[in-house]
Amino acid sequence: MVGLQVAPDYLDEYIDVAFEPTVADIGKINATLSKHRDEYKATYGKIRSLVVAHAIETDPDKINSYFNSTVIGNASAMFKALLDAIRALHNDLWLNGRLPVIGSYVFDEPERIAKMTRQAISKMIGK
Repeated sequence: MVGLQVAPDYLDEYIDVAFEPTVADIGKINATLSKHRDEYKATYGKIRSLVVAHAIETDPDKINSYFNSTVIGNASAMFKALLDAIRALHNDLWLNGRLPVIGSYVFDEPERIAKMTRQAISKMIGK
């Protein structure tokens, strides 16, 4: 048989103190993401639905107007907020039974990507 045959000694206590979200807790998460959801619907949802996914809009001027209404910084903030919420819900709540703390994730992607790129180039040129 695969897995543990006997529960670890700490399991009962771990389960006793595990965080169980209330409706209010879920509402707080929803409120945190609502600003980004509203912006997605107003700006990026049109591009996704009318241009990319279903190719309903074919007028180049209209398509350009959709893309011209976007702001890279806003899209970046929206994706960071979503990634942060996913990380908090998955790592904190789902995997560890802890209160998810949205807004606590440190985004080091530019530095991490730059470091990985330098390492890859160094390997390619033999340094």
